[in-house]
Amino acid sequence: MTKPQLALVGTTEVAKTERRGRKPAWGAIVPGGASLRDLKLDALYETAARIFNERGFHGTSIADLAGALGVSLSTLYYYIESKQDLLYRLHDLTMKQAEHVMAEAPFRTDLTGLQRLYHCIYDYIIEIMRSPTATLVLFEADALKPEHAAEILARRDKLEHGLRDVIQAGIDDGSIAPCDPKLAVFTVLGAINWITRWYKPAGPLAPEAISVSMTAQLLRGLAVDPSSLPLPPPAR
Repeated sequence: MTKPQLALVGTTEVAKTERRGRKPAWGAIVPGGASLRDLKLDALYETAARIFNERGFHGTSIADLAGALGVSLSTLYYYIESKQDLLYRLHDLTMKQAEHVMAEAPFRTDLTGLQRLYHCIYDYIIEIMRSPTATLVLFEADALKPEHAAEILARRDKLEHGLRDVIQAGIDDGSIAPCDPKLAVFTVLGAINWITRWYKPAGPLAPEAISVSMTAQLLRGLAVDPSSLPLPPPAR
């Protein structure tokens, strides 16, 4: 899912705000004076995803989020009902991005199962690294309201079953070695989801290079002919 790029406010404006002892409103990623609700929600979602991952949902308060964004509590409550509501929205965004990835490649009959799986894994890794709101990845789903948890888990199960079908198709066409598709999916998703714990946008490798390398490494354990997969780019 492609999201609009958020512009940074001018450094002069930020510096003036900091000299007054206050954080730039909305974390300095909404243009000064902007009233666009979607940009402010993007700022909120990205900040919440980052802090929830760092401190955990229960270890983060609404006051923490307001402080990180440089806005008041009452301002945040204008955009969300509660911290639990915010957690649900983040999970919903994460699932939408995964569903977007799974919307095409699994159904391409011109590709082998291994090739379809390659596209799914590569695209999902790119989504995770390019969108901060994809980084929650169903951690602490038990903190959701029961009805929200049931919805999110049902959507997750549907995606996992879709990946199992892709792997089974690869087994059937001879491109993927015989295996338990369920365990294979858990292995692949476990590795991908851990990216949220170590990936740094300022790191030496671009998202595309990381995705090519990780996808090839994950699929070597599943491919009938691992030599057919592209080699990862050299480390820099």
